[in-house]
This record gives sequence, C-alpha cells and structure tokens, in this order.
Amino acid sequence: MFKHYLKIGGRNIIRNKLYTFINIIGSFSILAIFIASLGLFGLSLFLAQKKLKEIVIRKTMGASIWDITGRLVRQYFSITILANILAMPVA
Repeated sequence: MFKHYLKIGGRNIIRNKLYTFINIIGSFSILAIFIASLGLFGLSLFLAQKKLKEIVIRKTMGASIWDITGRLVRQYFSITILANILAMPVA
C-alpha cells in the first residue's frame, strides 16, 4: 500500500502535480510530531517515576497537588523551551 502510494506520488511529481508530494511531506511531518510527542511523554513518565519517593514525601508533608505538579511541569517546560530555542534557527 505504502509503496504504491509513493509510486503514485512520484508519477504525479513527474506530471507536475506537486500536491500529492506535498501531502506525502505533510504526512511524514505529522508522523514526526507524533513520535516526538510520544518521546516527550515517555520522558515525563520516566522522570515522574524516578521522583516518586520525593513526590510521596512532599505529599505527606502537606504539599498541595498544584505545588507538586508545578515542580514537575517546570522541568518539562524548561526542556521544551530549550529544544525550541535550538530548533528555531534551523527551521
């Protein structure tokens, strides 16, 4: 199926129908964004699991859910901002 799709895309490029080629590029970019999102989700789960004892101790000492969530989100947000700053000049 995929090989047939690429074959049709190549044939349409030769016939100056670039819209199929643009659809292929768009499909791959959506796939890349999805894979990157899964990676970020996996990283967040890994770091939360790694800090499970700290989270439990903070919760038993009386920290609110917002404090704990804010502490975890700050890490992921800083990683995401750093990645965007590095990627924007390339784009």
